[in-house]
Amino acid sequence: HRFNYCCCCFSEKMNVNDINNDIEEEQETSNDDDWHCHRQCDVVTEEELEKALMRVEGHPIKSRKGKGLLSLHRNSGRKGGGNTSAKPSCLHSLKYQVHSWSTYASSFHPKNVLVNDPNNQRSRWCCETKGAVWQFLELKLESVAVVDAVYFGKNSSHVVANMKSCRIEVYNEKDDNPTLVFHGALENGNHPELVLFEKPVMCKYVKIVPLSSWTRDVNCSIWFVSIIGRDNEQDLKGFLDFIQKQKTRQCLLHLRENGFDECFETLKTQSKLSVEEEYVTQLHEDLVVKGDFERVIQHIEDYSQQNLFDEYRNGQDVEWKWTLLHPLNSSGEKAKANERPSMRGGHQCVLDKDEQKIYLFGGWNGQVPYLFVCVIVRLVLFMCSFVSEQNIHIILSYSFALLFLPFLCCKSELGDFWVYDICSNVWTLIHENVERVGGPCARSCHRAVITEEKKIYFAGRFANAARRSDFYVYDISTNTWTQLSSDLVAVGGPPLAFDVSMVYVKRTKSLYISGGRCISSHQEMSALYKYDIANDTWSSTPLSLGDRIGHSSLVDKDEEHIHIVGGHNTHLRMKDILSYHIDSGKMQPCVPDTTTHMPMLDSEDLQKIVYNELTEELIFLMGIKIPREQGVVTHDPSMFTFSFKTLKWNVIRFEDKEVPCMRFGHQFVFDPKSNVYHILCVCVC
Repeated sequence: HRFNYCCCCFSEKMNVNDINNDIEEEQETSNDDDWHCHRQCDVVTEEELEKALMRVEGHPIKSRKGKGLLSLHRNSGRKGGGNTSAKPSCLHSLKYQVHSWSTYASSFHPKNVLVNDPNNQRSRWCCETKGAVWQFLELKLESVAVVDAVYFGKNSSHVVANMKSCRIEVYNEKDDNPTLVFHGALENGNHPELVLFEKPVMCKYVKIVPLSSWTRDVNCSIWFVSIIGRDNEQDLKGFLDFIQKQKTRQCLLHLRENGFDECFETLKTQSKLSVEEEYVTQLHEDLVVKGDFERVIQHIEDYSQQNLFDEYRNGQDVEWKWTLLHPLNSSGEKAKANERPSMRGGHQCVLDKDEQKIYLFGGWNGQVPYLFVCVIVRLVLFMCSFVSEQNIHIILSYSFALLFLPFLCCKSELGDFWVYDICSNVWTLIHENVERVGGPCARSCHRAVITEEKKIYFAGRFANAARRSDFYVYDISTNTWTQLSSDLVAVGGPPLAFDVSMVYVKRTKSLYISGGRCISSHQEMSALYKYDIANDTWSSTPLSLGDRIGHSSLVDKDEEHIHIVGGHNTHLRMKDILSYHIDSGKMQPCVPDTTTHMPMLDSEDLQKIVYNELTEELIFLMGIKIPREQGVVTHDPSMFTFSFKTLKWNVIRFEDKEVPCMRFGHQFVFDPKSNVYHILCVCVC
């Protein structure tokens, strides 16, 4: 019950107008440059603020619903907050003046922090003295306001004088004791940075104290400062009302904990405030007052079934443990080689959550096709026909090898169809070759999704030459295959491509396909294709998601956004997370392209990603790194998690020896019922 709100002079006077009237105006200095300090500071646009807000790791203001990321519901949304009928306002740049400073060097006057000019090397405030001398920059707001953050602009090019660490203090009058709201480090980059306070504060003055720069023995520089907050009357009154109610709750807690029951009930009745949620009050009554432990245990069990502990449990560190499964056959014995899928890569797996079954189709077994080898050998024989008779033994050698190639090579792509029962740990072969029963031909690097109607849709594949883009569906209930289209391009669908990404949105009954490399043009696709299942129609939307391949797509918990994660193309490695709003059709970055906050692979796209709906997290399973410079395969046996709630990354490393060996071309499936992750049928390297 600690509240770090800055309410220094508001304990007795709760009227904002009285506060502003009581603040004495200081005498202005006679400096010739004083008029610069009173110019209006440049305003940070909502778009610029949104971009800076996205770069903040774990910021508390994030809200993907409502009117943008910056819509605040603090006062109206909290229990016992301000006026619930008042509309929440958005954060914006507050007007301020440069009130005082310690020193400045040459022409780097403090007035420069009012101007947002990232291309001008001289548009900054620079301290005159370096070392242990205490430097500061004091900013005075036009009026008392609720401050949530400080926006620091940066120069467009990397410079050595960027401020590394600082303190930010706030207060209402010059004689007030300052309240520390930030003490930490900033990034050494050219992107603007937003410093969010742990909790909003109400203040009149903001004091920035530089502590060090990113280069030793170089004076600190601050390029541009914008104070972000709210200053309208409704927000101020709501904030003051919120503080007063929190203090009243503290009094209620004190009275109840010390046995002043009569005073507690009187204050509770007059204030019309509740100390906490009703179930917490009931738990306190049975545990502290009555000591009925059996009833307390029953309460805990009921609360657990109501998922009241999920937020706390999901916030705890997770212990990860891998277990090597040995599949069984129908007799309960260890499955033989022909009773389970063979080694492969580039296959596809989908999970039937209700039946607890995983379906696997296709893949590549890593061998060169016989037909391809025949063509190569015939080409070599043709070339050897031009050599002298002395080298005729070369022709005989290749001809002899040609006779044995059918025994050494087999077809590279697979067309078998399997199902794995999670409960019984048994693989079952559904079709040895689905093409014979009306299904697609053998393939790899395709995509599959399953719907709630127990239907699996298949699209895309790898091919050496241009072919038509077919589209199939498998009905689990009837065990039948149906070809929906033999040429998707003719009906407005995507061309044949491999390593595309496909997701299913239950709310709209639609499939969405993005990215992939087109077989005919050998270029990555940037459009997003939508398939309406009910109407059997295709549509496409050109989006600025960038030409990419090897990426992942997922649908969020509320089915409002499709998140496109990572990928690469022939020129660039993608390290971003894009969010496509399904209803509006707009694409915007969820996490910017920055290596600081996104610990993904530095080269080839070898990670596998799944989405945990329970915790709203992405799980990155890292595989084999292939650095472009060295050309050497290295291993990284680690996993990363990314939370959409807090925008935080977490690194998971396995010290146990019983971990999966490094691999690629595998499938990574998450079972939400058992909270278990499966790596299936892999091509091991």
